[in-house]
Amino acid sequence: MIYGHSIYTSQMIFSRKTDYAIALIDSLKQTFVSGEFFAVARSAEKIQVSRMFLEKLAQELKSAGMLEARKGKGGGYRLIKNPKKISFLDIVCIFEGIEEMHCVKNPRPNQSCPLWKSSPISRRFEGIDAKINKIFARATFS
Repeated sequence: MIYGHSIYTSQMIFSRKTDYAIALIDSLKQTFVSGEFFAVARSAEKIQVSRMFLEKLAQELKSAGMLEARKGKGGGYRLIKNPKKISFLDIVCIFEGIEEMHCVKNPRPNQSCPLWKSSPISRRFEGIDAKINKIFARATFS
């Protein structure tokens, strides 16, 4: 579930950081076209999370090359990557870590993931994970 609840897949639970980062990107998507900066406090109020928490997420998204920041009056954040080209999988990889996402992101996890090879249950979820991966990769902020 999005906005405040963990997202579940067959292999992992996505954190609240991922959930709120998705909400933040969604609240900033209009800034890609307008070029205006949007205060994190406004987003925090809209999605009902602390400003400090959202500020940390915004900084991580900035480091990942998705946001630009401006300080002072009229400052805030704006999206510098086209929201149509940002997938939910992109956000999951930033906030859950590439190592944790390796098995889910890889189209053939059974061939490259040591955790996959050692888990008898993992093979049962291979088709499910491939479908989830495709869904997250296709889901954008457009």
